[in-house]
Formats: sequence, C-alpha cells, structure tokens
Amino acid sequence: MSNRIGVIALSRFLDDPRVRRQCDLLHSNGFKVFAIGEDDERNHSLGWTVVRCAESEVGACVGSSNPVSVEVKTNPVSAEMKTNSSVRARVKAKYPVAWSLLRTAWRSSKRVAAGVVRVTAQQKAKANLLATRLLGRSPARFAQRLVITARAQRCKFQPSYADQIFWSWNSKLNDLYAKARPLKCDIWLANDWITLPIAARLAAENGGIYVYDTHEFAIQEYQERWIWRVAQKPIVAALEKKYIGGAKLVTAVSSGIAERISDIYQLPRPALTIRNTPNYVESSFRPTGDTVRVLYHGIVSPGRGLEAAIDSVPKWASDREFYIRGPGSEAYLDSLRRRIASSGLQSRVFLLPPVPMRELVREATAFDIGFFALPGHSLHNEFALPNKFFEYAMAGLALCVSNLSEMAGLISKYQIGSTFAEISSEPIADAINQLTRDRIDRYKRNALVAARELCWEQESINFVTALNALVART
Repeated sequence: MSNRIGVIALSRFLDDPRVRRQCDLLHSNGFKVFAIGEDDERNHSLGWTVVRCAESEVGACVGSSNPVSVEVKTNPVSAEMKTNSSVRARVKAKYPVAWSLLRTAWRSSKRVAAGVVRVTAQQKAKANLLATRLLGRSPARFAQRLVITARAQRCKFQPSYADQIFWSWNSKLNDLYAKARPLKCDIWLANDWITLPIAARLAAENGGIYVYDTHEFAIQEYQERWIWRVAQKPIVAALEKKYIGGAKLVTAVSSGIAERISDIYQLPRPALTIRNTPNYVESSFRPTGDTVRVLYHGIVSPGRGLEAAIDSVPKWASDREFYIRGPGSEAYLDSLRRRIASSGLQSRVFLLPPVPMRELVREATAFDIGFFALPGHSLHNEFALPNKFFEYAMAGLALCVSNLSEMAGLISKYQIGSTFAEISSEPIADAINQLTRDRIDRYKRNALVAARELCWEQESINFVTALNALVART
C-alpha cells in the first residue's frame, strides 16, 4: 500500500516550481500524493491529486474518483481576542510613552463617540488633514498599523498569542485546513512557514507526522523593511519556534539557511539542504554571437536590482543588450518602461512577456549571460539560492550575479560566471564588460557540465531517502 502524503502550500501548484517538483517526485517514488493549495481550475494529467474545496464545490478532488467530504467549522481560536491583563502590564512597562498616547487617543475617541465633545464636520476634516500630514497616512490607516504592531509585539511577551493571530489572519489558512481535514495521511509536508501550524495541527488531529520545508529564511525574509520587523517578524518567529521542533524532517534551500535554523532552534536533527534545482534538460553549447544578450528572468518586482541594472546599461559595451522577462504588476512594469525611455535605451533594454514555468530553461538558451542583482541587506539574501541561478546554468548561460556567499560559492566551485559587490550602475557595468566573449563561452561550457550535478534528479535523492527513512520508522 502506498504511503499517503499531504503536501500543503499557500500557492498554485502548477506555478510553484519547488512544490510541483516535490509532488512529481513523490508520486514517481510510490507515494500517494494529495496536494492541498490554492484552487486552480486547470486540469492537467498530473498523476497526483489536487484537493479542491471552493465554497461552490466543497469536496471536489482532481484525479480522485472519490470526492472528499469537508465540513468547515468555525475555528475556536478565531473568535474575538481580549488582551490578558498581565500582558497589558508588561507592554505598559516596556512602552510607557506609546501606552499613554494610545490610552489618551482611545478615551478622546470614546468621548467624541458618546457626544460628550461636539465636533463639527469641518473640524473633523481639518483634524483628519492635519493628522494625515503628521502621520504620513490617514489616521484610520495609522491606527490599523498600530493595532497590527501591538498584536505582533504581544507575541514577544506571550508567544502562544501567535496561534490566535495566525488562525484569524487570512481566510485562506482556514480554507487549507478545511480541505485537508478529511484526509488521512502518513506524512504532512508544510511548504514555507505559513503552512507549518496547519501541518502540525493536522498531524495532531488526523495522525501521521509532519515535515517542514522552510524554502527561505523565514525570520529574515523581509529584514530590510522596518514595518515587517515590528508588525510581522515576532509572529513568524513565535510560530516557527513553537512548531519546528516537532517536525521529523526540516529542509531548506541552501546550506547557509539550514545551518542557521538548526543552530537558532537547536533542532534535534540538523536541517537538510535541498536546493531549488530544476529537472535536467539537455542543452547544447551555443557560441556567443555578435550581440551579447543578457537575461534576467523571474518575478519582475522591486528589490531585484533591476533599476540599477537598467541605469548601468549606458556604461555597457555597445554590443550588449539587456532583456527582462517575467510577471510583474502593471504599475511596476510601467515604471521600468519610463526609466528605459527617459534614458533613451529602447534599442538596448527590452521587457519580454513571461513564459510558462516548464519552458523557462528552453527559452533561456537563446541568451548568453544570466543576470541577478540581489541586495545583500539581510542574512536571507546572503544565503539565497534562487531558482533562476540553476535555470541559467541548465540553459548553458554564463552567470553574472551579486557577490553573496551561497551564489558566489557555486560560481567559484564550478567556474560558471562572475560576481559584483554592489547593486549600483558602476559595479554592474564593470562586471558585464569584463565578460569577454572567450570568458562567456568558457563559462557557458562549464555551466552545461555543472548542470548534470545541479539538477533535481541529483538534488532530490537525499529528500526521498530521508522521507522513506521516516516512513520506515513509523
């Protein structure tokens, strides 16, 4: 009888490279796979079961002849929460000024609401305008931020409060739990920290064990954003700390992340490194032509050095062009188009539409250099090993990336490209220009050799071995 595994992810499986590879791998190794994620109407011959549970069709399962009946109940911890008096005392002691301001504002608003203090519409409008100028956002938005921050800070004093926040946070989380609740699985696989409490709860209620694929460095993921540090990081840290120790296997995308989380949480078993390598695709060597074509592919969004890269293009040798391919918000894409136009780079910088995940490597083979400029402002980025790094190598491209420890280590080991130290136009231009055609072609040949090792067929062996060992012990 096949071992049953519930793979949980807050994503659409067909568009999530790592999660889809997991499901394909587990299915091909004899597991009966139930994929529990965001509803997706696309129906491909996957071989494994995508569990769907939209409100309009509760219990429908793709690939299963037996629909799963799901009874959605209100989660008891999502009810209105009240602040514990002991926690109030600790917050008051630690943040006396903020506490005083909040108390004063609360009492004033109650008096206005009760009609004790009469305020005209004109006075309200003036006060609103003044407050918006002082706070940088509307009073309502500012108050919302304060509440969110206060709830997050409470997790430092009362870690168990993070559970209450989690289950009232987002309806999708309860939906995932409701989809999986009727299933009986031997293993529950949580993808990313956001599904870790769900997997732990399902294992406790339905039986089986749970394992945790961190994907990224959860408590460092958005460290550069102060609002994330104060309003979300305490919640993430409390939840991960509570549940990670109960996972029978913990995996991460790089050795740097695996080593750090093993140390931070004093894990009983060191986390296992499973990198984001693609399935092996045989590519042929293509010599660099008259035009050197530089490619960035992936999510097109802020924080990926695209602005600095565009600004560096005027300093590139005249035979080089820059291509940006991937999905992004229309507002951000428009901002890049304006940047390109204002610098007169329309003949050298091009925005290309995204291609399906499974065509990324094949489409990349038409280029010469794979580019990625990731700022080194956090340990999360320092230890990053993104999909695109391995996809570029699989396509037989030379790489030009930020000088961050994990990526730089592989660049050096396999001699497949060069790095730059800063995300600014001068260092990027220098790195691109130093890649002569001879160097590019040498790195391209090396990348094709490295791709035979840096592929999912090799990387996944340890993952399957570890899961099979867990099943054997249970």
